[in-house]
Amino acid sequence: MMKGSDKKYTGRKREDDSKSDEDRKTVEILLQKEQELFDKLPNDFHSAMIEARKWSGKRMADIAEEVGISDRQLRRAFNGECRNTGTLLSALLSMNLPKRVILDIMEKSPCPLNYSSREHQLYRRMIDNCEGNSLSEIRSFLSKYDCTL
Repeated sequence: MMKGSDKKYTGRKREDDSKSDEDRKTVEILLQKEQELFDKLPNDFHSAMIEARKWSGKRMADIAEEVGISDRQLRRAFNGECRNTGTLLSALLSMNLPKRVILDIMEKSPCPLNYSSREHQLYRRMIDNCEGNSLSEIRSFLSKYDCTL
């Protein structure tokens, strides 16, 4: 009777190992791209929004449609004229940005997160836990707590 540790090593990689290597490479590339974006982010809000949109590869019209606002409203949000945290956050989330980029841009924004607000506490919890989810999934998550985005 052979024990699991007595198995012979054949010198060949198992399929699971190469899949794991591919996953690791994919994650490393993603982390590198995210770091490059974070390093390129300017200190002013408007320029940071433009850089984030370029990184996302999305058109302004597509972002506006996904968020459910007009192109004009989105331009105003990008210019810092929007004082609605939910609208700004929706635009950032629709671009599928990394969590730390979203938080950095929110800090620079004219309407940063205010952690004394229950709604903003939920926004932060959502940012921490919903990375990679669609905007509709995020809105569904927030609706469970009677919070809208």
